[in-house]
Amino acid sequence: MWSIEHGTGRDDEINLLIPGGNYGWNPVPGYDQNTPMTNPNVPDAIAAKYSTGDPTLALSGATFVTGSQWGAMNGALVVAALSSAGRGQRLLVFGVNGTTLSAPESPPELVTTYGRLRSVTKGPDGNLYVTTSNGSNDSILRVAPPPPPPAQCTAGAADPTPSGVALSSAGPTTVVRGTDRSAYYTVADSGTFVSLGGKLTQGPAAVSWGGDRTDVFVVGDDRALYHKAGGPGGFWAGWTSLGGVLASAPGGALDPDSGRAVLGVRGSNGVLSERIMTRAGRRLRGPSAPMCRGRVPRMRRRPTAGRLSPSCICSATEQYGFEIPPVRDCSTGI
Repeated sequence: MWSIEHGTGRDDEINLLIPGGNYGWNPVPGYDQNTPMTNPNVPDAIAAKYSTGDPTLALSGATFVTGSQWGAMNGALVVAALSSAGRGQRLLVFGVNGTTLSAPESPPELVTTYGRLRSVTKGPDGNLYVTTSNGSNDSILRVAPPPPPPAQCTAGAADPTPSGVALSSAGPTTVVRGTDRSAYYTVADSGTFVSLGGKLTQGPAAVSWGGDRTDVFVVGDDRALYHKAGGPGGFWAGWTSLGGVLASAPGGALDPDSGRAVLGVRGSNGVLSERIMTRAGRRLRGPSAPMCRGRVPRMRRRPTAGRLSPSCICSATEQYGFEIPPVRDCSTGI
């Protein structure tokens, strides 16, 4: 049992009571108000678990906070303080570890804002209710736990979308996001995943132009669209930013008749757009949209070196006339 003790003008105490315990309180006639509540002249007195010291805080009512909704405060001892001098007029929160108390902390919203705090109790709804004691215009304050943090993408976790798959001459090429947030690819049933590097927040999507070339599209840490191309029989180029601010993973498909790769992306404004790129390098005509920024690289094989080198073409973007609200924002915490 814990005892909250409103003492003299010298100090207040919080004690953990035991049967027959002597806590050094000796208010004999002619008592000196400047004597600590645990009188050092009393033999075998049990030291207080917490003492306010001088000046006093005028400790008053108290209760325990319980419930997982309180997070780190779950199990804490909460004490109201009345004193208008020094460090009073606040709520004190003590962490309880067995028979010891941590140093108190005070929510800034309840420091002198409402004056003298008389009592605190836990309501049936799990919230705390605090009464003020100012002599007039007093209130009952409801103190609720903080709301849970918004859902965030977690670094190191696998993307909920399993993979991007493209059919190249080497066989089905599968690109996935690893637990380290890098892109990895495997071909057919090789059973071996090869790292493509990068730090993905969403994606990947993959398309193949034929031969052993595969183009990979992902969303990076800055929420921009990134592109990388290559193949198991050749050289993979570095990641190139295509700009934009995406709110979801890209989706890609190849139109073999027109020779176009079509990417579906959703911008931060919730508008679904498409990016179009060709391998042949011809300039595409069409309306420009906010997501159409920068240049879109294509890859071309050098006849002598047998490598893929970047060459740039421009892209056109077509917007669809509807909006898709984002399910959750993954722009923070990764």
